[in-house]
Amino acid sequence: MILILFPAWRLSHFFIYVTNNAHGKDVKQCAFDNVPYKASESRTYNCPIGMTGRFVRLAFEKSKREYLQLCEVQVYAKGTN
Repeated sequence: MILILFPAWRLSHFFIYVTNNAHGKDVKQCAFDNVPYKASESRTYNCPIGMTGRFVRLAFEKSKREYLQLCEVQVYAKGTN
């Protein structure tokens, strides 16, 4: 489970990826969100069952040329870590 707390107002149209490689190889898409956040809103994203990885990456669509501004991201795992 990935929890994004109080992002900047412009956070929308972004992907959440999970990978076991710090260099971004073998990346699996966990979620996509295209709904803009409201002020002080938090959201939870659940990756598909069986998806595993050591690293989480948030990224805008390639066509979007903006900075990704986040206040806090929390990542939780079920089972053995």
